[in-house]
Amino acid sequence: MTAMMDTESVLDDLATSLHSGRIARVPDPSPTYVSRRTALGANRTDFQVLDYARAHHYNVLIEGPTGLGKTSAVIAWAARNSKPFYAVSSNVAIDPSQLFGKFVPDGIGGFHWQDGPVTDLVRHGGVLLINEINFLPERISTVLFSLLDSRREITLLDHDGEVITAHQDLLIVGDLNPDYEGTRPLNKALRNRFAIQMSWEYDDEIERQLVRGASLRELAGLLRRAQHDGEVDAPVSTGMLVEFEQIASGLGLDAAIRNLVNHFPTDEERQAVTVVISAMLMNLESDYADEGAR
Repeated sequence: MTAMMDTESVLDDLATSLHSGRIARVPDPSPTYVSRRTALGANRTDFQVLDYARAHHYNVLIEGPTGLGKTSAVIAWAARNSKPFYAVSSNVAIDPSQLFGKFVPDGIGGFHWQDGPVTDLVRHGGVLLINEINFLPERISTVLFSLLDSRREITLLDHDGEVITAHQDLLIVGDLNPDYEGTRPLNKALRNRFAIQMSWEYDDEIERQLVRGASLRELAGLLRRAQHDGEVDAPVSTGMLVEFEQIASGLGLDAAIRNLVNHFPTDEERQAVTVVISAMLMNLESDYADEGAR
């Protein structure tokens, strides 16, 4: 009997050690993230909206084009509040066990249950971001339905049907870019599970803080107008502008321009972009000509 109890104690200690580590991690703070004002609640900031959502257990949906800081906003909020964070990458190859957990060898001839990152956050709290939620496979979204509605729980069918009620400190955010090729409109039943929905566009105030060159910001406006008019398909994101200045500083203006043009996939688009850049070249040279020599 004593030997059996000792064995059980060892197994319990092993299981405890295996389960003690958190899968989700608190992200490092970003020194360059600029919080934006939203159109919600007397022009509240993105952080204020996320504070409110967490306090009231509301899910948040952020919709907008690529590269304007949707993901960065959630990461920055998690870092500021020291919350464990995990982002679900919505792609067709993802397997539910990668997110919710599975049985794995315990190293002593048996198996133990290992939570996935989503289950980890549901149990212990933190920030769950569902990237490009309009790409999310149905086999994943159907498991999340009960977590996203008023029940706020998930059922682990592979773990004897265990039902886990979400931790009080769990914030769930989804983001999407409606313009990505291959996307589909977000299922109404899924969209309605997000009580707070924000639509973001490129923000002049933020870009003035992140991009010092007025000529580059003007160029971005011209290229975005060309995209709106159907002359080019590729968007010009805030991130691309930041990268332009970094490349100009390290490799020179010519390299930065060539790299920007290469973001556009077809010869027709590159020609159209080159025409726009040529019209702005003198101003760009004034702002960036000496960058590569630094």
